[in-house]
Amino acid sequence: MFSTKDAQRFPDEPGHWAYFSTEIGATEGEYPDTLVALPTEACNSCHQSNGEQDWVFSQFYPVLRAAKPR
Repeated sequence: MFSTKDAQRFPDEPGHWAYFSTEIGATEGEYPDTLVALPTEACNSCHQSNGEQDWVFSQFYPVLRAAKPR
């Protein structure tokens, strides 16, 4: 699972976030050339309700907390 924020590609998505699910290909780290975003309601409601900043679960990642502007 991963997400990306892009106002140009996802102008109608809440916060301009799109969520994806894919299996890693035969070679680790390779993704298919074409991915389709999951339906907004599949992921966004939890992220919007529980994400600490900009719908990201940064509260669980010390590196993200440390990089947060003060």
